[in-house]
Amino acid sequence: MINTRKNTIVTAVFYAIAAALFYALNVPCSKLLLVHIPPVCMAGFLYIGAGCGVGIMYFFHRKKESKDERLGKSDFPFALGMVLLDILAPILLMTGVKIGNSSNASLLGNFEIVATTIIALAVFKEKVSWRLWIAILFITASSIILSFDGSDGLKFSLGSLFVLGATVSWGLENNCTRRISEKSTYYAIAPFIGAFLSFVILKESLSPQYLFALSLMLAGSAFVVRDTLARSHEHEHTHTFIKNGVTFTVRHTHSHEHFLNDEKHTHHHDIEKDLILQS
Repeated sequence: MINTRKNTIVTAVFYAIAAALFYALNVPCSKLLLVHIPPVCMAGFLYIGAGCGVGIMYFFHRKKESKDERLGKSDFPFALGMVLLDILAPILLMTGVKIGNSSNASLLGNFEIVATTIIALAVFKEKVSWRLWIAILFITASSIILSFDGSDGLKFSLGSLFVLGATVSWGLENNCTRRISEKSTYYAIAPFIGAFLSFVILKESLSPQYLFALSLMLAGSAFVVRDTLARSHEHEHTHTFIKNGVTFTVRHTHSHEHFLNDEKHTHHHDIEKDLILQS
């Protein structure tokens, strides 16, 4: 049973990382093709490919899905919002990649995390952990640095602004589809793979400004991954013991956090120490 579960997790992780890798190829390869193809057409090609792939997968999966997994009438507004935003976002991205820097565009993709979180907080009143706030701070600072055009003083790069517009659109789309699907944590590695491929394939320059922004983005992404993989819950304990001839029964709870493991587990406590802490 344990080996089966581990194999399932390994397989899932492999597919998630492979998806992130292919997604990362998007920006540098698009940069090469955008010399010959307009941004709107390029965005269309990207989503036609994605649509065909998902359509083929759904054809084999639809017989196994339950009725609860299918979209209902109540999901229509969210699905419509997803479609419209998924039309706008890739057009903005391809425009930004065409007129801007591929490596910058790759890293700026992580601003989608910030946009998604802030929208979820403002609209759906979701709680944001302290780790995620730190991640937002790092990623926003990195995005600001990447968005400045160093050649002409304090001036924002137009290409970066288009890319940021795409990430905000995807942030809205993520909140529209929050009841339909969730993204993997492993997509956090995609921007860094994309940036690396931009330097390898396109031979883009690596400036001190970019390295500083990269370090901030890495720190922010680490906090995002840490926050996403953490499993936090409470344990309830009942202790019965005899002291000075009197039987005591004490119940108490405490918070507990671990990673990538939802299985039941046990751990030991010092009863006297617990009582002191509770008193």
